[in-house]
Order: sequence, then structure tokens, then C-alpha cells
Amino acid sequence: MIRTAGLAIAGLLLIAGTSHPQTPPSVLIETAAPREQVLKHTVQGYGVVATSEDAVIGVSFLHPGQISRLRVRPGEVVKADAVLLELSTDPSATLGYQTAVAALDFAKRDLDRTKTLLAQHLATNAQVAAAQKAVEDAVATVEVQRKLGNDRKTEVITAPFNGYVTALTVALGDRV
Repeated sequence: MIRTAGLAIAGLLLIAGTSHPQTPPSVLIETAAPREQVLKHTVQGYGVVATSEDAVIGVSFLHPGQISRLRVRPGEVVKADAVLLELSTDPSATLGYQTAVAALDFAKRDLDRTKTLLAQHLATNAQVAAAQKAVEDAVATVEVQRKLGNDRKTEVITAPFNGYVTALTVALGDRV
């Protein structure tokens, strides 16, 4: 009798479960396009804000010099192409450029002289080729000096992108 009553109750439960389908709970979701606006509420929090190491760019120089002007301070927000500092080229670097220019001038004059001697049958084609090679080498040396920035008295360093200055490891007057 208990067994029959238990089976009957289980049967009623199964029938009751199949006759009323359960509806899942629903939640109203609203989406909106992102937009820039002023926050109306102030949120206070405690902690440390830090940048990713991947987002930090160090500024370096191709030639020696002296920091003649610092235009920023740590923590300052900078825009792209804003002037960060000015570097005065070291006299030894400027001398290297001037020496390269003088060597080019000499090589060009020597090539002209050797071509004149060739026309008079007083020089060989090998001597002209050597003089031409000297000119090409001197041109390359001057170009390297220009790429290093040794042809400029001062160099202006600008921000490569919008950001903020995290640290300054130089001071006004430092030789770098």
C-alpha cells in the first residue's frame, strides 16, 4: 500500500512537471554606444597607479652633448611634438663633423687635380679611381656625421606621442 501510494505521488509529480513548462528568469539589458562625458559622481579610492613597462619610452641621444634646457618636469602631461629638452652638441662631436667636411673638400680637389693630370698623361686610371674612391668614402663619412646629429649646434628633443613624464634622469647642465 505504501509502495502504491509512493508510485502514485511520483507519477503526479512527473505529470505536474511536464504540464507546466518552467520559464527561465529574464533580465532587462540596455546597451549604449560609448561616449566621452564628464563624470557626475566622484569616486575616491586608494592605491597606486602605474604604467605598463611596454608603454614607457626612454629618450636617448646619438651623440654626446650637454643639456642646455629642460622644458618638462616629472608628472607633467605632454602632447605629441611638445619640446622636452634641448641638447647642445659636444665640441668634440662638432669637430668630428668639421673634420669630415674638410676631408671631403680635400678629396674633391684631389680628384679634380688627378683628372687634370690624367688628361696630360701624367696620372693613371688607377690613380683617378683611387681619388674617386676617396671622395665616395668622404661623402659617406660626412653623411654618418649628419645622421648622428653632429652637424647641428643644438638638438631639440620632442615628445613622440601624447603622454606624461614619469622620470627625468638628467639635470640642466648634465653631459650625456
